[in-house]
Amino acid sequence: KPSRADQDLWYRKADDHEGYDYIYTHVDDILIAAKNPIKYMNEIEKEFLVRNKEDSPSYYLGNDIKMHKGRMHLSCAKYIKEVPRKYQAEHGSLHKENVPLIASVKPELDTSEFCNEEETRHYQKIIGITQWLVTSGRMDINYAVCALNCFSAAPRRGHLKLAQKILGYLKKHPKKGYVIN
Repeated sequence: KPSRADQDLWYRKADDHEGYDYIYTHVDDILIAAKNPIKYMNEIEKEFLVRNKEDSPSYYLGNDIKMHKGRMHLSCAKYIKEVPRKYQAEHGSLHKENVPLIASVKPELDTSEFCNEEETRHYQKIIGITQWLVTSGRMDINYAVCALNCFSAAPRRGHLKLAQKILGYLKKHPKKGYVIN
């Protein structure tokens, strides 16, 4: 049955009653997380033409997928390695950061000058990239991105520096992800 949160995510109790089997669809892609995914693929192939079938996908919607000891590890490492590289080519070097946003920093109290038009586009680009990364599973930057997102219409130069620190954090920690058991 479809989940209440996402109508494209289907689930059912596993045949051995230990956990659940999942099928996720996105446009014309299918991702199956189950102990016996071939059973589901055979049923789908009875109704639809399936091309490029892989037993274990390695990349899906911007996420790297690796199987390890029966668990699926998802991360955006490939995408994240490109982000700082492209950023540095356009805007100069990034310093590696230990945290995406220091807890004592209060972006709402920033009184630095407002960004000019080019800096504003630059800021909005960083926020857009990092929002996609949160959606892709990098929950560790969620607070920092949300704290800065509300300034996208009129960011200050201090906000731009904080956004750059998020990219510096991603540069230092590109491989973080999550595990599905």
